[in-house]
Amino acid sequence: MKPELRFKLLQQEGFLFQHCLTRGITALRNANDSETGNFYVAFFQLSIGLERLMKTIAILDHMSKNSLDPPTSGALRDLGHKLQRLFDHLKSLRINGDNALAEIPDGSIELDILGVLDIFATKARYFNLDSLVAAEKTADPLDEYTLVIQRILNEDVPAKQQLKVAVDRSAQATAFSGVSIAIDPTTPDQTSAQILQSMFVTPALQDLAAKYATYHVIELIAALRKLLHLVVDAAQAIDRQQGNLTCSIPYMYEFLGFSYGRKSDILRKKRWP
Repeated sequence: MKPELRFKLLQQEGFLFQHCLTRGITALRNANDSETGNFYVAFFQLSIGLERLMKTIAILDHMSKNSLDPPTSGALRDLGHKLQRLFDHLKSLRINGDNALAEIPDGSIELDILGVLDIFATKARYFNLDSLVAAEKTADPLDEYTLVIQRILNEDVPAKQQLKVAVDRSAQATAFSGVSIAIDPTTPDQTSAQILQSMFVTPALQDLAAKYATYHVIELIAALRKLLHLVVDAAQAIDRQQGNLTCSIPYMYEFLGFSYGRKSDILRKKRWP
């Protein structure tokens, strides 16, 4: 393959996973029961972006160990679309340097989120439509992610902050209940007052959790960025050894520049990049 074509293809892939990931993070940060569509946008974009990013790392690692020859298309297909399998594959790579994926511990919230995206990517992308037409159902991705939100509320969000938000929003719901009636076809057994409580309180608590969810996603991407940096360096070293006058391996980790940042700054941010 001509060096300039290799550079172009890798560059285009970098723009692809960069835009998927930043739009996915933005949607995840702004998703709640008042903006349900953002959950699905986040799941679609993040699952695609992470898959493309991890496959790019796998390809560059192979190239760095095989004189810049890429793996076969069959080998790439064998990696599949399972995000957890891809993550485990990358975590097992032998590289010149510390594999940053070891920084993501088993049982972490980062891997919980990856698990939800894995289920979505391989089984639940068409949950709503499949459930309409088929008796056999997969797990509802929103239900799966609700468990992650609850864990984040339990482990990350201060209880006093949750209580303040719940009390304030409950007061608003009570004020509305005197002048309005709420009906939700998905919860026919609930009273109007109960529905209003849920409409006001649940999105506010989800918003508290969302900022930490984005932080955990960015932590995952940051670990992948560090690994990407190492495989790019290794591939560029081979590129120089082959005497290429112009670099044919882009600095791919620069597409993940948005994953730098202090935790406090990430928690305040609502839009990426």
